[in-house]
Amino acid sequence: MTLSRLLTLPYFILLTIGLMVPSDAQHGILSIKSLAFLSAMGAIGAYSALRQKVTEGQLKLLSFACASLSVLLVWLLISLAREQTTSTSQFDQFKLFLITLAVPLTTLYLIKEGIATPQQIFKTAIYASFAYALLKVLLVALHLLHIINAWSLIDSLGIRYMRMGIYGGLDRFQTSVDIATPFLLFFLLNASRLHLSFSSTFRYSYIAISLLSTFLSFSRYRIFIYMASCFLYILTLNPRQLIKVAILLSLASLAAFFAIGPEKVSTIIHRRVFSVSSFRSDETRARQGRALLEAYNEVPFIGKGIGGYVPDHIRDSVLLHSYEVQWMAFLMQFGLLGILFLLAPLILISWRLIEAPFSRVRCAFLGTFLLWLLSGFTNPFLISLTSGIIYALFCLAPEAMHHLPLFTGNRPCSMIKTTSVTKFTPK
Repeated sequence: MTLSRLLTLPYFILLTIGLMVPSDAQHGILSIKSLAFLSAMGAIGAYSALRQKVTEGQLKLLSFACASLSVLLVWLLISLAREQTTSTSQFDQFKLFLITLAVPLTTLYLIKEGIATPQQIFKTAIYASFAYALLKVLLVALHLLHIINAWSLIDSLGIRYMRMGIYGGLDRFQTSVDIATPFLLFFLLNASRLHLSFSSTFRYSYIAISLLSTFLSFSRYRIFIYMASCFLYILTLNPRQLIKVAILLSLASLAAFFAIGPEKVSTIIHRRVFSVSSFRSDETRARQGRALLEAYNEVPFIGKGIGGYVPDHIRDSVLLHSYEVQWMAFLMQFGLLGILFLLAPLILISWRLIEAPFSRVRCAFLGTFLLWLLSGFTNPFLISLTSGIIYALFCLAPEAMHHLPLFTGNRPCSMIKTTSVTKFTPK
């Protein structure tokens, strides 16, 4: 193994940990996620120092990183000047923005240097997601079989999670990394278009296990994304494939419905969609949104600064700045000017996903990315290590499909071949 390959190993470990290890209650610098991040950045920094060569692409990435850091520092100073939040909230949110930004930039750097390929990164992410989903499903199964007490184990590990009843003794189990699973399903379904090779056994296993894991999260948005990922993929198929998949999905859905039982299905749907708990959750989110909008109106141009929160409407007693309606929280914290800076790189990713020539596949990727951004109205996970990985994957998607500039989505995936990896050249 060459030195350059060895120095990329911590990066791939970071990808694995970011998609397998949920957030804990401390977020300390000695947590496994923080250590993995510091190790990966240190190794890549060492590689850059040994490289002793600066290219135009590197300068562009470095310039973007410096500009982004400057923006964050400005809003950190605004927060310090206003003195309306705690130092813990300021540090935590500033750190999350840095981590989220560092992952896609580091990923593009490795691709530019030619020491990693998009396919390696996609595969690592998908395998890590599958491992997490499988461990989660096995943990719940062992709990239902009374072999272990899953909740005691999770509490002893200090993992932050959400729990509520689903049906009988089956409880909801949702962590911070669950948000990635239905999105990575979309990348798996488009494996051939991304030039990824998976066995049929693994593909079907991922679909089944990720479905169970997403159901156990018992999140309406995550379940919706799972179905939307399938739907957007189906829209890219040719008519014959479309009919075949539609028949298979219909038969599978009917089989699952009758296997579970109409009464149980009705009870589960009612509990998650029409129950008092769901109504209260939606009402709480609406109240938070109104409170954040009122706080934004007080300082509409530059906001309250990084780590800002509304004292009368705190969602998380540990992470005071964290809100499920995260876009409203960003608007309150950064104001109109800061939001424009936050949207700029997201618009750039969206543009790269639909750059000419037009294709249904590119539009499907764009639709999935927009659904990821819309999750910021229901979940507080737009900035995190896991989120940084998701942004990196969407950044790489156009690069991975670059071999087929004329592909319109009508050709069977089995016909797509590739023999080389095109390096990323910043435009």
